[in-house]
Amino acid sequence: MKRFVRVLGWIFLSLGLIALAIILFFSYRQMRSESQWVHRDATAIVEVKSDRIFRELAANALWNPSAYFGSERDTLADTVLQKLRPWNLGVSLPANVYFFSLPSGESSYFTILPVDDLPRLQQVLSTALNTSLNVENSSNWCGRTEDKSLYVVGNERYVVLGWNPSKTDTIVEPMQQMLASQDDFIEIATLKAGKPKEATGDIVFWKPGEASFWSMDFRAGEIVIAGLLGDADWRFSNKPVGAIFPENNILSVRLLADIRPWLAKHEDMLQAQGLPWKDIEPYLGNYWELQWKNEAVLQADTIITYDYDDNFEMVEKRELRNETVPDLTLSFMASPHLLSYLPEKLFYKFYKKQAGQLLILSTNNARPAQGQELVPQTDLLYVRYQQPEIWNAPIPMPTWLQKIERADIAGTQGAEQTINVSGTFEFTNGNLHPLKHLLSPKR
Repeated sequence: MKRFVRVLGWIFLSLGLIALAIILFFSYRQMRSESQWVHRDATAIVEVKSDRIFRELAANALWNPSAYFGSERDTLADTVLQKLRPWNLGVSLPANVYFFSLPSGESSYFTILPVDDLPRLQQVLSTALNTSLNVENSSNWCGRTEDKSLYVVGNERYVVLGWNPSKTDTIVEPMQQMLASQDDFIEIATLKAGKPKEATGDIVFWKPGEASFWSMDFRAGEIVIAGLLGDADWRFSNKPVGAIFPENNILSVRLLADIRPWLAKHEDMLQAQGLPWKDIEPYLGNYWELQWKNEAVLQADTIITYDYDDNFEMVEKRELRNETVPDLTLSFMASPHLLSYLPEKLFYKFYKKQAGQLLILSTNNARPAQGQELVPQTDLLYVRYQQPEIWNAPIPMPTWLQKIERADIAGTQGAEQTINVSGTFEFTNGNLHPLKHLLSPKR
């Protein structure tokens, strides 16, 4: 009996020492990650807690081995990229990876990491970017994705990754300057003193010295989001009202805010749709509503072409074509004068109507012109999305969105002119980690 107790004690002692070693290892990595470099003038920080995410994935794999290793494993996902391991990337991947933006280009985000194995790193990046790197020598090499959304610039000591939503080449010059000199860089620990205490998710967006933030937390089968928005940036309404949405809508969105500052930053997008920003800006209000119903709408459109007749004279030909489109309705508060500026055809043909202070654009001409009654609401932001069992009028959607079964987001008035945002994204399989869903090519 004493021998059994002694053996059991040694087992527990060994397990305790292993657990202590693991805790100390991750604590050391966490401490080391606080010395990661960011620009001293960074206007925003995106914090990716890589160690925490890897631990979540490992635990999820233990609970769902068949989805990761067994018969249910998606063999289509066995690409070279997805077989990469975090300990063999050619860089020292810290416990937390910090991306930062610069005052000169707030839409782009950068991170700088030390190089461990240059040939391995260049091999990994060639695979990840799906392109050949431009390598002049070990101290000057670069690459990018085909759509220019992701750039990489490096030398034998450091590599700079840049995410570029605007997809322009202007991102390269500041990345090269970062490699040439690190005089303007400081440790992230210096800026983290200004990080909001509520921002505790797996991925966090925050601005140094400001209370606003966005947080994303991964759980089995869902992503939980939380955020705090400054009212000064969005100018939300003080008296929220809105329509009562039908429960069977695919998508219902309501926003009571002045979004003109945001639209002003996307003039090119509006211009591409035939909407001159300077002409429409004075007429816009602070109420926006979108409904996507699971109904098919038949639209008739006249196609005009030209051809030569038997006398070799150019003649006009008109052909009536029917097209099945989704039932979309956009309602927003604006002056009636705006109707004359709105084109009839955007990505679909929209019928224009007026209902009191609201302008209504709908793909369904049978939609009542009076609109729905606006009643008092508790939320200033409301989003609900749910996949129907049968799509009556499907539209092309990115693969990642097809994997989300339901999404609910709400924003309510907070203290001191702030808006509290919370929500969840539920995936089709409630047992798997969200990244397992998103990285799989299957729906």
